[in-house]
Amino acid sequence: MKLVINYGNGVITLPKTAVKAAAKATKSDLLVLLFIFADPRAQIDFDACAADIAAAAGVTKGQFERSLAFWRGAGVIESDHDADDDEEIKAAHNRKQDSITVTGRAKAASVNAQSNRDTEGKSCADEIEKDNKETEKDKEKARKKLRPKNSLPEYTSDDVKAAFERSPDLGALIDACQQTMGRMFNNAEAAIIVGLRDYLGLDSEYILMLLAWCVKRGRHALKYAERMAFSLYDRGVDTPAALDAHIKWMEEQKKLEGRLRGLLGIGSRAFSAREREAFERWSREWGVNYDMIERAYMVTVDAIGNVSVPYMNKVLESWYERGFKSVLEIDEAEAKYRASKEKDVGSSGGSFDTDEFFQLAVKRGLKESGAG
Repeated sequence: MKLVINYGNGVITLPKTAVKAAAKATKSDLLVLLFIFADPRAQIDFDACAADIAAAAGVTKGQFERSLAFWRGAGVIESDHDADDDEEIKAAHNRKQDSITVTGRAKAASVNAQSNRDTEGKSCADEIEKDNKETEKDKEKARKKLRPKNSLPEYTSDDVKAAFERSPDLGALIDACQQTMGRMFNNAEAAIIVGLRDYLGLDSEYILMLLAWCVKRGRHALKYAERMAFSLYDRGVDTPAALDAHIKWMEEQKKLEGRLRGLLGIGSRAFSAREREAFERWSREWGVNYDMIERAYMVTVDAIGNVSVPYMNKVLESWYERGFKSVLEIDEAEAKYRASKEKDVGSSGGSFDTDEFFQLAVKRGLKESGAG
């Protein structure tokens, strides 16, 4: 038997990646996908037609956003927040070998169906096998293509049920989260965990690590964890490894801030915006340790007679630009400078200031910035 498809006067083109994910998609997910690809405006100004697409699909705003997240996670759709998104979408629609293409002419479609019917079954089987062998690295690359909004959508009981169907291990994750937080969750709190996994696409390991960190900081409200998750997501901290590195940096930063308060006489007052910016630059961007900051403090006080964060910043910047990573390297460079100057002084019969090594290093920068 030969199947003849009635194409009518219109066609829809779908990527083959949609076929691989269709088995896990809900009815709402499938409807949203079809109506997105049926609306030519979607690739021009999606925001302008999103409400119309949701209405045509017969889904709520929350269901629509969750379906977008599902197809995003499957690698079927992307946002123009990705640098090459527009080109990638155009290319995807031009690659016949990567899509299930329905032509607009019934006669041509019949010929194509006849020539491809023997290989179509094998092709689908190959795609399923390929999907099963997909590596974790490939999955990570395909995830989170659309940047979500700044808060989780509301999850109805049907939405939660659909999320559990997509991720059967959600129940175990919620149990583990309750143990981490030390209490049972109400429906709203459980929905937050579902959203972090289903909407943001965060790993179970990531979510548990985030909650443990919040508890350690004395933050026991899941709304706080939700805000932290979005903040970290926007900064690109969206994998367990990235979160682990960020937590370690934050803990070191907290210790450093305590020592800086004592060193600079700041006390318990809040850091000014410029102070916090400078401190984060020293530790995060330049990788400066406390011993180097302490040395910069002493150089500053000796040079200008008082504490000046801008002056310290210029001292540290000069060391960073010269590649110094420790006080020992600074001492060695100073010793070489002193030996060179002593040699020059010996031949000329003059003298030199032992602080000149540090002062010359920052003089130009201070003049340009107006600091000190």
